[in-house]
Amino acid sequence: MKGVPDPAASRAVFIGTSYYTGSLPDLPAVASNLVALAELLCSADLLGLPEQNCVVVADPETPAQMIDPIVEAAVEATDTLLVYYAGHGLLARQPTELHLALRGSDQQRASYTAVPYGVIGEEMARTRAERHVVVLDCCYSGRALGRMGSDDPATALADEAAIAGTYVIAAAGETKTALAVPGERHTAFTAELLATLQHGIPGEGPYLSLDSIFQEVAASLRAKQRPLPQRRIRNTAGQLILARNRAFAEHAEAHGPADPSPPPPHDLEPTHLRTLAKNALVHRVVFTPDSAHLAVACGKTAQVLRLAGQETVSLRDGNRLFASHVRDVAVASDGHRLATAHDQRTVIWAIRQEEPRPDRIGSTGAGHVAFSPDGRLLATAGSDGAHIWDTASGTRLRTFPHSHYVKGVAFSPDGSLLATGDLAGTAHIWNVASGAEVLTVTHSDRVHAVAFSPDGSLFATGGRDRSARVWTTATGENMLTVVHHWDPDLPHAHSAYRDPRRPLPDKPVYATYGDLNGGLVYEFAPDTAPSNNGRVAAVAFSPDGRLLATGSEDNTARLWDLTTGAQLHQVLHRGAPNGVVSVAFSPDGRLFATASHDQTIQLWRLKADRST
Repeated sequence: MKGVPDPAASRAVFIGTSYYTGSLPDLPAVASNLVALAELLCSADLLGLPEQNCVVVADPETPAQMIDPIVEAAVEATDTLLVYYAGHGLLARQPTELHLALRGSDQQRASYTAVPYGVIGEEMARTRAERHVVVLDCCYSGRALGRMGSDDPATALADEAAIAGTYVIAAAGETKTALAVPGERHTAFTAELLATLQHGIPGEGPYLSLDSIFQEVAASLRAKQRPLPQRRIRNTAGQLILARNRAFAEHAEAHGPADPSPPPPHDLEPTHLRTLAKNALVHRVVFTPDSAHLAVACGKTAQVLRLAGQETVSLRDGNRLFASHVRDVAVASDGHRLATAHDQRTVIWAIRQEEPRPDRIGSTGAGHVAFSPDGRLLATAGSDGAHIWDTASGTRLRTFPHSHYVKGVAFSPDGSLLATGDLAGTAHIWNVASGAEVLTVTHSDRVHAVAFSPDGSLFATGGRDRSARVWTTATGENMLTVVHHWDPDLPHAHSAYRDPRRPLPDKPVYATYGDLNGGLVYEFAPDTAPSNNGRVAAVAFSPDGRLLATGSEDNTARLWDLTTGAQLHQVLHRGAPNGVVSVAFSPDGRLFATASHDQTIQLWRLKADRST
């Protein structure tokens, strides 16, 4: 068989357990493994699996949750079937048997919640797929390879399978433990597997065979003196192709025609992954530094949502919800602390504990919060201006006065500057150490959001005048202005919120409906839309500094090219008063999140060109 597998006839199942309820230690890197591998194999220039053919099973709690997706994939696959597992591997009573631990597993109990590998192998052996690949990143995973000439179940299954192309990779030997280094984004074996697929193998041809991938991964692990993987091959399976070789493609491009057609600056195609309904007004969404969690301010609580598995931790004021809405959340760079802002007070939480622990920072309420890059300072903003606090002692260090309510606050990447935006239509840059005002820029109406670019050379503001503006940090020069223009085809594009106690507006109204907070929403004819509708409530730079994201009252989030100012794409919420109020890129640049007062969060995968 030549060339890459047929994506339409292939299936992949990625299974991983990151968090355990028993005595087994958590493996947070596993969650990152699943997302990164699935995304790579869906890349058009690598394998191009359709998203519906690629299933991620995060933290299964029962054997059925692990086995059923494999059974379904085995029935559907006719070209290639790939099954990946990462988590704890457990020793069983039989000396050659391996169990794959589930979320409820406890290594101290005589009977634990786990799945024998032999059951998985038996289900996979029934597939019609021509290529049959198993990757196990767990301790003692070498046991799944069996022993030549033995009678153990794993060997029997491998030998009896009527599949010419069976290839099993184990991250460790049958008596060895796999490695998950604390603080590293991926487990040791999977990190090298990802690197090999991501960058390709120089000197290889246009495709990557299973043997070439294994040998490259093993060589990288050997060089780092880390546990070495094992493999078992059925017939000539090692020669089978799994993916395209990106290193070969780059070499061909480097030696191609002298004047090739230039690629487009961006090939963005946001792919909708899921909609998360929160049953409360969502005010803010922020990714954690590991890109695996979302911190959300919604209603009278804040939540930490794990993307792989959707497990949620809700923060409470004692045993009850907060008395008022949580308006903002911020996550420290260490990923262990979260700050919440609401009308009564500002709180920092230790979120990596079983029970999140609150520490009171200020008795004065705030509407917005931001951690400094080193996590030692917290900025708060609200009706009494902006303040800097020491996160260790809770001491207020500095105050930046404003004559109007402060809607946005952000630290520069080096922590030396603070940006604030207020309802007077001004945005200020302050020196954090001295408290001096560095510069001021203005909108024609209220400023609702501020953000710094990744290198700190630019900052962006979003305003009630429907515009987002990009300024140089050094001089305050306006480098770019983008505007949310009306699109008559957008649902609820001309809606406006009004207090029900006030009289009906003196404008033609063609729709009126209720709001959950007791207010009313009026939809106006396009030529009579209120002038303040369409405010830009959120701005964010992409991690590579090439894109600007904006969220607006017109219920859209839009992506803009910072070089040309062109609008690349827009994503739509179904409609609510105040529209899209928060936008965020994941730190690894792969995901994009939008939050709206329609009580939902939408999560998007960003497919970009190779240079992005």
